[in-house]
Amino acid sequence: MPRILIYLVIICICFSCRKVDVTKNDESSGLDNIGEISGIIALPDSAHEDLKKYFSKYTNIIADNGQPIHILAQNEVANDKVRKVVDVLRFYLRNYPSTYGTDKSEIANKMAEQKATIYIFNNEDSGEKAIIKTKNIDLNFQTLYQEEIMVDGSQEYIGNSFRDATYEEVLHLVQDYGITEILPEYQTQIRAAADEAIAKGYWLSVMIPEWEQEGSIETEYLATILDVYYGFWQNSTNDVAFNGEYFYSSREAIRLGDSDGYSLMDGQFFPPYLDYEISIYSDFQGTFRMAYDTVANYTAKTQYLKDIRLTGGNNVNVIQNEYNNYIVGNSGSNKVLFSGDWEDYNITFGNPAVVIDQIENRDGTDTLESIEFLIFSDTTIQN
Repeated sequence: MPRILIYLVIICICFSCRKVDVTKNDESSGLDNIGEISGIIALPDSAHEDLKKYFSKYTNIIADNGQPIHILAQNEVANDKVRKVVDVLRFYLRNYPSTYGTDKSEIANKMAEQKATIYIFNNEDSGEKAIIKTKNIDLNFQTLYQEEIMVDGSQEYIGNSFRDATYEEVLHLVQDYGITEILPEYQTQIRAAADEAIAKGYWLSVMIPEWEQEGSIETEYLATILDVYYGFWQNSTNDVAFNGEYFYSSREAIRLGDSDGYSLMDGQFFPPYLDYEISIYSDFQGTFRMAYDTVANYTAKTQYLKDIRLTGGNNVNVIQNEYNNYIVGNSGSNKVLFSGDWEDYNITFGNPAVVIDQIENRDGTDTLESIEFLIFSDTTIQN
């Protein structure tokens, strides 16, 4: 897809996928007493009749208080896309030793208390109809369209065909119904950084006046920083993100140019890597690169992946990155490629095998399950 079309799609998404505020009559969703769901199921029979008309798939995450955070999807949304949304939500709510993220249970509890819900729609038209018809139901929802979701390792993912809005929209849900109330100090820090970025011209979105009126400056700015921090814009034109609406396009650029924005991600709430139970698309074949490679643009984001699971039956090679990874193979023949000679590593063979790089700050320690071959710069070893 030509880059200009990608950016037009991005602009359309920004307008179509904002948090929806509706006046509710507090009709029960019928989902309050649903227990933990393993996988994706049909929408429960207890659901409100209007929900049944517009949604066919259901799953959830149960907070520590025993209440669910709901994910509802329409019939054309592929299950692997629903799983991606669930995995990203779990990632945001997973504890990470940091200023605000060491114990996120209160955030999840608050989200569940407020009936935080993600609606995944087939497309914008079906989404608008569903919103109108279900507006009286007592769910606080964030919208997401299936065409905005990228499955890791899919053709769209490798080709960077469009911007994956999963991270932004799920973050909005977590921030609107969790962070805002549980972490006011963090919200204050986010607002101060956003104001500084606006004042100094780092953040120039045409939507800023509307976001200010809506009271969503904090949520939009944090999502902007997160997108860049995890490498989603690193190879964008002219080294800017969001079609020029944010001045920096890589983690290092934020660190050097927007230090207040960088501080929101540096040891505050999020880890420096993405480890959301990442499953690589089952049709992927060839070499999946986790290490950054200027020749393969998609590696701007895979450089921050940690722990992956291959799926399907194709033969797949993995070039791992600097993190300590847990890599799980699929039913095909799988190889993991390392940077140095085999003598540079301590190797414990088995299933899983453990490979420890003795050279600091290179390959780290990797645990390999169902991986048949280890490829070093000087030899190949069968596990």
